[in-house]
Amino acid sequence: MPYTHFTSAERDALQVFRSLDLGMGIIGRILGRHPSSLYREINRNSDHGFYISGKAHARAASQRKQNRPSPVRQNKPLMMCVEKLLRNEYSPDEIVGRIALEQRHPDWHISHETIYRHIYLEARRGKDLRPHLRQGRKHRRKRLLKKDRRGIIPDRVFIDSRPAIVERKARRGDWEGDTVEGAGKQGYVATWVDRSLNENTNGLLRQYLPKSRSFADLTEKELAWIVDKLNNRPRKLLGYRTPREAFFGLPLALQT
Repeated sequence: MPYTHFTSAERDALQVFRSLDLGMGIIGRILGRHPSSLYREINRNSDHGFYISGKAHARAASQRKQNRPSPVRQNKPLMMCVEKLLRNEYSPDEIVGRIALEQRHPDWHISHETIYRHIYLEARRGKDLRPHLRQGRKHRRKRLLKKDRRGIIPDRVFIDSRPAIVERKARRGDWEGDTVEGAGKQGYVATWVDRSLNENTNGLLRQYLPKSRSFADLTEKELAWIVDKLNNRPRKLLGYRTPREAFFGLPLALQT
């Protein structure tokens, strides 16, 4: 006989019969269920050792909803592409935008919520993709409450003094410089980014060079690898093209 899910009425009856201390064999004969099915139902849907029919029914419904494969997640080529881009450190938002740019077929439409759900479902199955996600701070740092201890640049030109066209980010060739500090002030990395391609570059850089790391042992080879990663990573500001594609006017380098 094929298995059928417990109904709300069966769960109500199971709660009552258990309160009467009836054996599982007797309850099984009354409900037409095998005792092993009753034990499994109680083990799965009890709450802190107590079987309450209403909570058991809600818990079972929630589990069925979570375990039901979505049509998108059943598209194996799509999900293989998603996992490939995750391992390449693309964020879920970048993956959604890049796939939409490359693929016009409706079967390849996906949302970042679906990607996050896929990541955490796969983690429970033993395939953990979470280390490839960017890890942001839990609390926002209040910069205004802390004195800026960095050095003052002699004869510096304030941002307010630069031409208005620079603010519009409408042309290439307007470069913006900054520095990233290693832990314990052990080394610095200078960044130079074209303003028309600039989208939180230092934040992206921190994915590879976290604040806990000293830069004393940072090699030119590792730094070149990071630069290559960032230059070939799609940016929302660029319509999910990569900085390399946008800067050099290159055709899309298909990732999928």
